[in-house]
Amino acid sequence: MASVSYMRAGKLAELLQKADGGAGLVVKVISASRLALGRDPLHPTIAIDFSKEAIAPYESVEGRTNAGIDVARTNLRADDPRANKATRRSGLHWFELLGNRSEFGSLRDLLRAALLAIESARPGSLEELCHIRPRSKRIVARDKKLLFTSEAMSEEFSEQLGDGWWYGTNNSAQETKAWLQRACSCAGLTWGSDFNTNL
Repeated sequence: MASVSYMRAGKLAELLQKADGGAGLVVKVISASRLALGRDPLHPTIAIDFSKEAIAPYESVEGRTNAGIDVARTNLRADDPRANKATRRSGLHWFELLGNRSEFGSLRDLLRAALLAIESARPGSLEELCHIRPRSKRIVARDKKLLFTSEAMSEEFSEQLGDGWWYGTNNSAQETKAWLQRACSCAGLTWGSDFNTNL
């Protein structure tokens, strides 16, 4: 029998507001105990867990195994032996925070979810991180104009992170990793044990 989780309406409203942060996210019911949020309803990035009354990065198990294998088949004839083999997804990124693992199809989604997860685990981390600005950009700011020294860059490469924060979206894998290392340092998390990623 499926279990159903309950939550007070006020608490749910609080979590929805915190998760959205003015970003205009869409909400989707994904189970009796979870809601998913994202700009694109088909590709959510945040989940609300009723049983834990908490916000977490969205992790879908549809279409892949725990090893990150895409179980969707290619267009092969049924009698072709390759039709029964799973194919590895390209561009799959993951992070693990305090034992909870989340996977994403893009660096941007991974960075956004990881920053939110770190802030959720250690409130105040984003405030510490916003003071770090190597060279010409910072990764988070209360005002998107403060992300880059160039106003044009701020307009083109910024998105709302949530709860009054903005983040920069034009980061390579190496830059994303460096920013997450800085975020962990600000949060007092140990890189490689409290926080891991395949970047």
